[in-house]
Order: sequence, then structure tokens, then C-alpha cells
Amino acid sequence: MYNLTENNNAHKDIDGAAAKADLQPGEKVFTVILFAVTVFLFYRSILLWQMAPGISGPAMLPLLSSGLAALLLAASIAVNIWKTTPASGRNLTFSQKTYIVLEYLFSKNVIVTIIFIFAYCVLLNFSVPFYLSSALFLWGLMSFLAKGGLVKNIIWTAMVLAFIAVVFGMLFSVVMP
Repeated sequence: MYNLTENNNAHKDIDGAAAKADLQPGEKVFTVILFAVTVFLFYRSILLWQMAPGISGPAMLPLLSSGLAALLLAASIAVNIWKTTPASGRNLTFSQKTYIVLEYLFSKNVIVTIIFIFAYCVLLNFSVPFYLSSALFLWGLMSFLAKGGLVKNIIWTAMVLAFIAVVFGMLFSVVMP
């Protein structure tokens, strides 16, 4: 069982290394996972292309996009394989490295944003009007992330909602939830 204090100390040890690192924590692993998913999608698009071959068939766009993505991700893996991360050259356990990555990915701002998105979805699900729930979401999140400027955030919220109303409501006739 790992000790949370050890993980915190491990993170403090590599704070200086983070500034010297070429990549962010977890970037190599994420690229490999994304490459595996893209290769699977490329395989599925090949199966689709076999059912309806042809340059104008329904499989051509998925085939080209997943193939190009797989090539670019393979190139990214090849380029990044020798680059350093904040945990490079450190004698850290897997759990310590995982803790560092999760702490980087789920900072306080990210967690609060996820909570705001969840609350926004709940408000919409309970039939709170779209413009009211959107105004609360935008103003609240902007106020949190900007650390003040409440009046400025009200103005920005009003501008965004006006843009949504004009573009989607009037021009495209989208019915808001």
C-alpha cells in the first residue's frame, strides 16, 4: 500500500524537474493510448471500406482521417520517445508517477469546471430554462476562473448569450432546450 505523503514528497522532488522537462506528465502514455484507439478506428474503417469500396464510398473519410491520425501519432511517438518528462530519471514507483499525472490533469480549476458542467447538465435536466442555466453557468465559471471582475463577467455572459440567441435562435432557428 502506498503512502500519500510519499507521493506528495515525490511530487515536490520533481517540481524543479517539471520546468526542465520537454513534455508534461502523462504525455507519452496519452499519445500511445490515443495511437492504439486510432489504429482500432483505422481497422474498423478498413472493414467498412471492404463492404463498400470506392473513392466516393462512405468509408473513405473515416479511412483517410484515421489513417492520417495514426501516421501523425506514430510520428509523435517516434519524436517524443527520447524527450524527458518531470519523472524522467527519477526512481519513482508506478503509483507515484500515476499520482503526479493525476495531480497535473485534475488541478483545482479542472475539478471545479467539471463540477460546473455537471451542475449545468442537472439544471437543464430539471427543466430550468436554457438561457437562465447558461447565464448561471457562464457567469459562475468565469467569475471563478477570472478571480473577480463580477461586473465584467456579467457583460461577457450577456454578450455570449446574445450571440447564441442571434446565431442559433434567429439565423439557424435552433430550438433551445
